[in-house]
Amino acid sequence: MPDPKPSAALKLARPSAVSVIAGLYVLQCLILLAVGAFEILNAGILWSENPRAFSASEKMQAYENTALGIAFAGLGLLSLVAALGLFTLRRWAWLFALTLEGFTLTVGLVDYFGGAPAYIEMIIAILIVVMLNQEDVQPAFRIQEPGDSLPPGGKHV
Repeated sequence: MPDPKPSAALKLARPSAVSVIAGLYVLQCLILLAVGAFEILNAGILWSENPRAFSASEKMQAYENTALGIAFAGLGLLSLVAALGLFTLRRWAWLFALTLEGFTLTVGLVDYFGGAPAYIEMIIAILIVVMLNQEDVQPAFRIQEPGDSLPPGGKHV
Protein backbone atom coordinates (compact mmCIF):
# COMPACT_ATOMS: atom_id res chain seq x y z
CA MET A 1 0.00 0.00 0.00
CA PRO A 2 1.50 3.38 -0.97
CA ASP A 3 2.35 5.95 1.64
CA PRO A 4 -0.71 8.25 2.09
CA LYS A 5 1.55 11.30 2.48
CA PRO A 6 4.33 11.11 -0.10
CA SER A 7 5.30 14.72 0.59
CA ALA A 8 6.18 13.78 4.18
CA ALA A 9 9.17 11.82 2.88
CA LEU A 10 10.41 14.95 1.10
CA LYS A 11 10.32 17.10 4.23
CA LEU A 12 13.62 17.58 6.01
CA ALA A 13 13.85 16.87 9.69
CA ARG A 14 14.69 19.88 11.83
CA PRO A 15 18.35 19.72 12.83
CA SER A 16 18.90 20.10 16.57
CA ALA A 17 21.03 23.18 15.87
CA VAL A 18 17.95 24.91 14.42
CA SER A 19 16.08 24.26 17.68
CA VAL A 20 19.02 25.75 19.61
CA ILE A 21 19.02 28.82 17.33
CA ALA A 22 15.27 29.25 17.80
CA GLY A 23 15.84 29.02 21.57
CA LEU A 24 18.53 31.71 21.35
CA TYR A 25 16.05 33.90 19.48
CA VAL A 26 13.47 33.40 22.24
CA LEU A 27 16.14 34.40 24.78
CA GLN A 28 17.04 37.44 22.65
CA CYS A 29 13.33 38.29 22.40
CA LEU A 30 12.92 38.21 26.18
CA ILE A 31 16.01 40.36 26.75
CA LEU A 32 14.94 42.94 24.17
CA LEU A 33 11.38 43.09 25.52
CA ALA A 34 12.73 43.54 29.06
CA VAL A 35 15.09 46.33 27.97
CA GLY A 36 12.28 47.96 25.99
CA ALA A 37 9.93 47.80 28.98
CA PHE A 38 12.64 49.25 31.23
CA GLU A 39 13.22 52.18 28.86
CA ILE A 40 9.49 52.88 28.51
CA LEU A 41 8.97 52.64 32.28
CA ASN A 42 11.98 54.89 32.85
CA ALA A 43 10.42 57.48 30.54
CA GLY A 44 7.08 57.03 32.31
CA ILE A 45 8.69 57.74 35.66
CA LEU A 46 10.11 60.94 34.24
CA TRP A 47 6.67 61.98 32.98
CA SER A 48 4.76 60.84 36.07
CA GLU A 49 5.64 63.98 37.94
CA ASN A 50 4.84 67.47 36.73
CA PRO A 51 6.23 67.53 33.15
CA ARG A 52 6.37 71.33 33.22
CA ALA A 53 8.98 71.18 35.98
CA PHE A 54 11.49 69.41 33.72
CA SER A 55 14.14 71.15 31.72
CA ALA A 56 14.29 70.77 27.95
CA SER A 57 17.14 68.25 28.21
CA GLU A 58 15.18 66.12 30.70
CA LYS A 59 12.17 66.15 28.38
CA MET A 60 14.41 65.13 25.49
CA GLN A 61 15.78 62.27 27.61
CA ALA A 62 12.22 61.07 28.28
CA TYR A 63 11.45 61.16 24.55
CA GLU A 64 14.65 59.26 23.79
CA ASN A 65 13.85 56.62 26.43
CA THR A 66 10.38 56.17 24.97
CA ALA A 67 11.72 55.85 21.42
CA LEU A 68 14.43 53.41 22.52
CA GLY A 69 11.90 51.36 24.45
CA ILE A 70 9.63 51.09 21.43
CA ALA A 71 12.58 50.18 19.18
CA PHE A 72 13.83 47.47 21.56
CA ALA A 73 10.33 46.06 21.98
CA GLY A 74 9.93 46.00 18.18
CA LEU A 75 13.23 44.16 17.80
CA GLY A 76 12.08 41.73 20.47
CA LEU A 77 8.93 40.98 18.52
CA LEU A 78 10.95 40.56 15.31
CA SER A 79 13.19 38.10 17.19
CA LEU A 80 10.09 36.13 18.16
CA VAL A 81 8.98 36.05 14.50
CA ALA A 82 12.45 34.78 13.54
CA ALA A 83 12.31 32.09 16.23
CA LEU A 84 8.92 30.85 15.04
CA GLY A 85 10.02 30.89 11.39
CA LEU A 86 13.21 29.00 12.14
CA PHE A 87 11.48 26.45 14.35
CA THR A 88 8.94 25.72 11.62
CA LEU A 89 11.70 25.68 8.93
CA ARG A 90 10.18 28.47 6.84
CA ARG A 91 12.22 29.33 3.77
CA TRP A 92 12.30 33.06 4.54
CA ALA A 93 13.42 32.56 8.15
CA TRP A 94 17.09 31.89 7.44
CA LEU A 95 17.61 35.13 5.49
CA PHE A 96 15.38 37.07 7.89
CA ALA A 97 17.40 35.78 10.86
CA LEU A 98 20.74 36.70 9.28
CA THR A 99 19.46 40.16 8.36
CA LEU A 100 18.14 40.71 11.87
CA GLU A 101 21.45 39.64 13.40
CA GLY A 102 23.37 41.88 11.02
CA PHE A 103 21.27 44.78 12.26
CA THR A 104 21.71 43.67 15.89
CA LEU A 105 25.49 43.46 15.49
CA THR A 106 25.60 46.87 13.79
CA VAL A 107 23.67 48.42 16.68
CA GLY A 108 25.91 46.54 19.11
CA LEU A 109 29.04 47.98 17.51
CA VAL A 110 27.60 51.49 17.55
CA ASP A 111 26.77 51.03 21.23
CA TYR A 112 30.23 49.59 21.89
CA PHE A 113 32.03 52.54 20.32
CA GLY A 114 29.55 54.90 21.98
CA GLY A 115 30.63 53.67 25.40
CA ALA A 116 27.59 51.49 26.22
CA PRO A 117 28.51 47.98 25.08
CA ALA A 118 25.82 45.29 25.15
CA TYR A 119 28.09 42.26 25.37
CA ILE A 120 25.36 39.68 25.97
CA GLU A 121 23.38 40.77 22.92
CA MET A 122 26.52 40.78 20.77
CA ILE A 123 27.53 37.30 21.95
CA ILE A 124 24.05 35.92 21.25
CA ALA A 125 24.07 37.53 17.79
CA ILE A 126 27.48 36.07 16.94
CA LEU A 127 26.39 32.61 18.13
CA ILE A 128 23.25 32.80 15.99
CA VAL A 129 25.18 33.86 12.87
CA VAL A 130 27.76 31.09 13.32
CA MET A 131 25.09 28.46 13.94
CA LEU A 132 22.95 29.59 10.99
CA ASN A 133 25.94 29.02 8.72
CA GLN A 134 26.65 25.48 9.90
CA GLU A 135 26.67 22.83 7.22
CA ASP A 136 23.79 20.85 8.74
CA VAL A 137 21.56 23.93 9.23
CA GLN A 138 21.62 25.50 5.77
CA PRO A 139 20.07 22.54 3.88
CA ALA A 140 17.03 22.64 6.16
CA PHE A 141 16.10 26.00 4.61
CA ARG A 142 16.86 25.25 0.95
CA ILE A 143 14.12 24.49 -1.50
CA GLN A 144 14.55 21.13 -3.13
CA GLU A 145 12.24 19.98 -5.90
CA PRO A 146 10.99 16.39 -5.66
CA GLY A 147 13.07 15.38 -8.72
CA ASP A 148 16.29 16.97 -7.50
CA SER A 149 18.98 14.69 -6.22
CA LEU A 150 22.29 15.41 -4.62
CA PRO A 151 25.51 14.50 -6.39
CA PRO A 152 27.76 11.82 -4.88
CA GLY A 153 29.03 13.05 -1.54
CA GLY A 154 25.67 14.66 -0.74
CA LYS A 155 26.63 18.28 -1.46
CA HIS A 156 25.61 20.74 -4.14
CA VAL A 157 28.47 22.15 -6.14
